Amino acid sequence: MAKITACINCGSRDVSWKGDSIAGTVYFGALGGQVQCGNCGHVGAPIEFKSEKDYGKFLDALKKRKKPDGRG
Repeated sequence: MAKITACINCGSRDVSWKGDSIAGTVYFGALGGQVQCGNCGHVGAPIEFKSEKDYGKFLDALKKRKKPDGRG
């Protein structure tokens, strides 16, 4: 089963490895590399999920974290 990689800030799956080493694209977590989110622009370590169910729980938690005025 493929892992789901997402932005830890907004939950978007639109993340790409940021760096200059091809090895980092495969092992970014182990090498301490970073990804950049195409949605919110966050640069940092991503979060990975083993299932759609776990990813959905994370998105629900992000929604609850948002303030009532819509700001995060």
